[in-house]
Amino acid sequence: MDKRVVFVVVLMCNVVLATAQKSAKIVFYNCENFFDAEDDSLSLGDNDFLPDGNYHWSFSRFYAKNNAIGRVLVAIGGWEPPLLVGLAEIENANVLDNLTKRSPASGYKLKYLHRNSPDKRCIDVGLLYNPKRFAVLDSQWLSVSIPTEGFFTRDILYAKGIVDGVDTLHVFVNHWPSRYSGSASSEPLRMHAASVLKGVADSIWNTDNGANILAMGDFNDYPADKSISTVLGVVNDSCGRNPIALVNLVSFAKGSIHGSHKNAGEWGYLDQMFVSSSFFGSAPKLKFVSFGSFFADWLLVPDEAYAGRKNFRTFLGMKYQGGYSDHLPVVGEFLINK
Repeated sequence: MDKRVVFVVVLMCNVVLATAQKSAKIVFYNCENFFDAEDDSLSLGDNDFLPDGNYHWSFSRFYAKNNAIGRVLVAIGGWEPPLLVGLAEIENANVLDNLTKRSPASGYKLKYLHRNSPDKRCIDVGLLYNPKRFAVLDSQWLSVSIPTEGFFTRDILYAKGIVDGVDTLHVFVNHWPSRYSGSASSEPLRMHAASVLKGVADSIWNTDNGANILAMGDFNDYPADKSISTVLGVVNDSCGRNPIALVNLVSFAKGSIHGSHKNAGEWGYLDQMFVSSSFFGSAPKLKFVSFGSFFADWLLVPDEAYAGRKNFRTFLGMKYQGGYSDHLPVVGEFLINK
């Protein structure tokens, strides 16, 4: 056979393989108090983040924060927009509107899902998505609040969509109750949030035990804590797993910084990503590739108390630092097999 013909055949095969697979990044980022500077007359939760509030928040600080978060998303995505971005500690839809239309990430043309939750701090979760690759079929907000106990917190956002016209993906964006009052005393609240998430995941699996499920968020617990390991039943190994269990991608984390949040000198993953076993195997349509926290020099500052580096925060206590967040974003990379 003519060498030129062989070369053309090989080239055509490579093109077919290239078009049969497409990569995708899914991001979760706790933005640390991403408020606008407008007063929400229906809530007292944003009062600290007004020009005359305790944090002396202003429109200039909001725009700086908006640009900072947008810069992070562009640094993660590069030329290709992330498929999905889960966000925590955002105040309202106005914040997301500015982020998607008036920030360095505006060129991505991302859409968003959001609804105000009953959280007393006036912070919610939201989901940005690339409409060219993720066709939303349904979205719901799952209540984690316990009104009978006077406890109100942010909802879990659930979205169902088709990825690249290939397969259905069920996505959950979480921001579980904080450890502010102490990890032990607040643990039952996070266990309650875990039970809400598990209930809906189980109902999806009852209909389709091969369903693609991805749960991401700031869980305010670490992988070994009861809410995640026991109540939600997340496993840390993709081999020999329960066919309908969620696998913690932290088990496969790469990078010199092993964590998303630093506390008392120790890095740890409060921000995590779980996927169903359908992401593993010989030829899944949605295939897991890698996971880790995203960091760059400009996202970190020297840790003078404990050595090394730490998150470059927006605030340190009540003092404005002008940084990004007290959390690093976490990024999962996947392949879409057509």
